[in-house]
Order: sequence, then C-alpha cells, then structure tokens
Amino acid sequence: MIVEKQFQKASILFDNDKSDKTSTQIELDTNEYPSQEYYDFMIFLGKNSEQEKSVYFSSMILATSLCSFKDAYKEAYNLAKKLVKINGNDIDNWEWLLFFYDLPDKVMTHKELQDVLINIFKIDRNNQKATNFLNNYFTKEEKSFILLYDTFNFSLYI
Repeated sequence: MIVEKQFQKASILFDNDKSDKTSTQIELDTNEYPSQEYYDFMIFLGKNSEQEKSVYFSSMILATSLCSFKDAYKEAYNLAKKLVKINGNDIDNWEWLLFFYDLPDKVMTHKELQDVLINIFKIDRNNQKATNFLNNYFTKEEKSFILLYDTFNFSLYI
C-alpha cells in the first residue's frame, strides 16, 4: 500500500495494528530499502494521526532510517513537538525531543532546549537525561534560571 501511495489505507492499517507487525515491517523495510514512498508515508502518518504511537513512530523512523532524506530531521522534530502536545505528561515524549539538539542539521535552538528541560524537570526533578544536558550545554547562570524557573512551576510549552 505504501509503495502504491495508498497512504490513507496504510495509516488505518498501522493505527489499528495492535500486534506491531506493521510497524516492525516498516522499520525493517526502511532500514533495508529507504525510499521516497516511505519518507512521504511517515510524514503523512505523523501529520494526520493524533495517536501517540503513530506520531512517535513516524518521528523515530524519519530521524533514524530515513534521516538521509532532505528535511527528515526537521520533519521528525516537528512530529516530536506534536507528540508533547498530544501527551505532555509522558516524560518519554519530552526526552525524545532531547535527541534533536545535537544533530548536524541544528533543528532545535538553545532556547527550545531550555524550554524542554524545564518541562522535563517539572515532571521529574531528578531526571538524569535532562541533568546531563543541563550540565553539558548550559552556563552556570543558565542552569540557575532553568532550575529556578522549574521551582516556581511556570508553564512553558513549545
């Protein structure tokens, strides 16, 4: 269905697959044979679904197996931001955003990273991944601001 560009049918099949057979097959196919059809489908699936599983999967495949395609990291990052809009209480969704800071394409700004860290610390004050980013990428003054911002529990949303 994907090769024939029947994206609507393929996305319904994907969303309704409780066994994960479809996602496993797509992952294998995109690793072995990355193609424009799969790239287009991942963007279609991620943009047209409101299911966490579908949006995360699309973002992950674009950022890994299909990362050599033009704007793949940017598209994956936009889907990762959509993911936290769907469920901003899931720490895994916020941690997935951290992946996008160190990429060669520079899709995430320093300010966006700061906002992500604040949101992670709001959920888990002792989060190790966020602490590592804080220690590796921020000055002492910036760290103080982030930790202070979190203490007052201001709401930030990217």
